[in-house]
Amino acid sequence: MKKLSSLLLILVAALCLTACSDSPDSLGASKAKKLFKKEMARTHRLEGFANVRTGYYECNDNEDRYKLRQLAANDIVTYKCDVVKKTERVRKKRRVQAGYYYRYWTTESYYVNEEVDTYFVTVELTEKGRALLYEPQEAELDEDTKELKLDQEIDLSKYPEYKVEAEEFSKPAAQAEAPAVVETPDTVAAYEESEEAFQPDEPATEAVDSKASAYDKAKAKEKYEDVMLKAFELDVIKARNVCKTSDNTAKAQILMEYEDVTPVGRVMMGVYDGQRFVSPTLHYTYFEDKGWQLDSDD
Repeated sequence: MKKLSSLLLILVAALCLTACSDSPDSLGASKAKKLFKKEMARTHRLEGFANVRTGYYECNDNEDRYKLRQLAANDIVTYKCDVVKKTERVRKKRRVQAGYYYRYWTTESYYVNEEVDTYFVTVELTEKGRALLYEPQEAELDEDTKELKLDQEIDLSKYPEYKVEAEEFSKPAAQAEAPAVVETPDTVAAYEESEEAFQPDEPATEAVDSKASAYDKAKAKEKYEDVMLKAFELDVIKARNVCKTSDNTAKAQILMEYEDVTPVGRVMMGVYDGQRFVSPTLHYTYFEDKGWQLDSDD
């Protein structure tokens, strides 16, 4: 009988240990990874994109033009660059003598008009580039926000307070708004005639254009658009360094890997397939009704 009691006690202790190890209060690595991946999917952050400017525009940064030429080498865009001269007021320095009784050398600044090079690029997406166009997506509502029913439409017309006028007293006649001007065919015709009277004739326009500098002419043709192109996807590898910080809080880090990296990701962001990185420390909180949740701030 004593042996049976001892066996029962050992069995109960083993069951208690098993129950403790499987306690829902413990945040394991798999749970931490699942919660993080769910949040990343909800907010559409498992894909990365980069902005690329297309069209005709001034681009004087050599590094930016270098990246555009690299994209062109990958057949993502077509690229052309024109060098346009521009007259600028340039500050220079020179050594001069100063002083009256005692002569000495010093440095003074002076300004001159100088021709400098500016660069206007023409950038267009190729068919391969258009295939990478990325449309931003709004994050899906989390469960707590869904419970608020923010999209609920309220019919205000059935409430008595809705029918009360906002203005208690009507405005005096002197303060009444001026009546709107109704355009008749006569007034429209008179307006069009006045507009035509102020339009410069074609020869005057050509004269203005002929006096414009090469830079001003190029600047007048400037027209561009920023587009978003897919750069990479992220694979959530594992959660590591999982640690409880109190009875209802914990922290962990997530190991991630770049995959399906496009030429845009390589050129514009400097990332490559297979590269890995660790997220900043993430924080988790345990709720009695929902269990472990990733903190919204993370």
